Amino acid sequence: MIAAALSVQDPRDRPLEKQQQADEAHARHRHEQSDFSSYLSLWSEVGQQRRHLSKHKFHTLV
Repeated sequence: MIAAALSVQDPRDRPLEKQQQADEAHARHRHEQSDFSSYLSLWSEVGQQRRHLSKHKFHTLV
């Protein structure tokens, strides 16, 4: 799981013009003590959205 997390682009990377918006969206997943816990929290939400949204809606979010 750790190797998989390290092999993908950092989800906290964001365009300069959308930094504030991205920071607000990522704030609920931030764990000050652990970047890995932040990844797990974010991954959990992605899984929930994947289950509840249609394929088209999910892919437009990503």
